[in-house]
Amino acid sequence: MTHQAIVDAVSHPHRHMIDLPDVRIAVHEWGRAHRGPLPSILLVHATGFHGRCWDRIVTDLGARHVVAIDQRGHGASGMAAFEDWRAMGNDLAAVARYLGLSGAYGVGHSMGGAALLLAAQAAPECLAALTLIDPVILPPDIYARGVNPMAAPPGAENPIMRRFDDFKGPADMQARLADRLPYRLFDPAVLADYCRHGLMAGPGTGRWRLACRPVNEASVYETALCHDPHLALPDIRQPVTVVRAMQPETPDHYRSFLYSPTDPALARQLSAGRDWLLERFTHFLPMQDPGFCARLILAAEPATGGADDH
Repeated sequence: MTHQAIVDAVSHPHRHMIDLPDVRIAVHEWGRAHRGPLPSILLVHATGFHGRCWDRIVTDLGARHVVAIDQRGHGASGMAAFEDWRAMGNDLAAVARYLGLSGAYGVGHSMGGAALLLAAQAAPECLAALTLIDPVILPPDIYARGVNPMAAPPGAENPIMRRFDDFKGPADMQARLADRLPYRLFDPAVLADYCRHGLMAGPGTGRWRLACRPVNEASVYETALCHDPHLALPDIRQPVTVVRAMQPETPDHYRSFLYSPTDPALARQLSAGRDWLLERFTHFLPMQDPGFCARLILAAEPATGGADDH
């Protein structure tokens, strides 16, 4: 199969709509014919994004069975309220069981990494190994203090609520974002995928709105401390690779989405954890360099060797 044929196939995954008790979840599946010889790969996106942001990475994963989820309130999945991030972890566990995944390899980015860790606790039989790419698992003292660095000040509105939300279509969205941080750091094809699958048409208006509503995205940040994922760490027996991007050094860095939010000691707290520090990348590593991210995913899979940061 030519590279272009692979790209074309990746552009048309099979989509499942899975009804959970309180929300409908969209799941995108590639390579069903390859299910079995190698572990299935489960991909979990970051806050505000969706499962099709992984398309360019999937093209470089080879002949594999790959599944990507749209988390609740994102992409084509349903809108549903939640009080803490355990809802995302429980959704992932339920979807993995519904699809009959056993011994799969989970890869999660940002909030998706935290959700994947919680899913591995809830459904350990489904996930044999994890790679967490700059997961939003903050240092333990932040949970202990209860001061959420991603929340708005008391009485103020989260700035995410003011995201621009009225587009003529995906091309308009891409043009508006192309010169803005962090989107100007994205591989252009990933930015195009984000815009193409990240909007929904307004009925009868000819206008398009964000599929992840700003109120939903803001609620993810506002509830970041409602459950401490460190409580799950003693139950995680799977091999876990923790990938950390460039490290914050100033108070402004800690408020920026570009720097790593990950507890630097996370890997050491896991029974089979290893830490990869890749400071030449921002928090948006999968969007910046999808080819490198695919190589990283395959290198981090147990028994496949080490990463090559080139």
